[in-house]
Amino acid sequence: MKKKFVFLLAFLNNYKKKLFKIIIYETYYSIKYFESGAYMRLQDNDSRTDTIPCSFYFLHKISKFINKKKIKNVADLGSGFGRVTNFLNDKTSAYISGYELDKEVFDISIKKKNKNVIIKNEDILDVNYNTLNIQCFILNDPLKKEKDLEKLLEKIGLSKINSEQNFYIIAINIQSNLIAKKFKLIKSINAGSARFLKIYTNKKY
Repeated sequence: MKKKFVFLLAFLNNYKKKLFKIIIYETYYSIKYFESGAYMRLQDNDSRTDTIPCSFYFLHKISKFINKKKIKNVADLGSGFGRVTNFLNDKTSAYISGYELDKEVFDISIKKKNKNVIIKNEDILDVNYNTLNIQCFILNDPLKKEKDLEKLLEKIGLSKINSEQNFYIIAINIQSNLIAKKFKLIKSINAGSARFLKIYTNKKY
């Protein structure tokens, strides 16, 4: 409980540039979806980051982008308890899937997920993206190590190398510049210290 209280204080401080909007969106959608805000998991893992929900303000912006671009297939890589997948399933017409490795988190997300959402208990570094027709990948800072992020980006890029279709990577709170080196930044929202939303696309944009 103490750790979660400390996290809440840090959460509000980190989003101070957009604090009013953050509070409004968190309050409104927490009530709408009967969400207590308690769904987070502090991981003791060398490779995976803590399971912390994406802000509803960022999700609102993401859903508007998906609708504007008429994106039909979205994958949340490291989907946690399912806030992202459920919100986008509710607010867009896209096919939404998620990948979560932590079995305890996965089991809870399965119970909470919307009817049309698909969640798989798989390591995002082992997924064969060549077999998937994904137009938009969402990364809510799932990996601690840069080498793992680089491996993931390489797998995503290689899976699309022969595709004529534009695709997008939506990065949430990822401080590494690896994505910017490989893909083109087309949208950025800065909410505070290390709290930002960036949207990238491949070179065919």
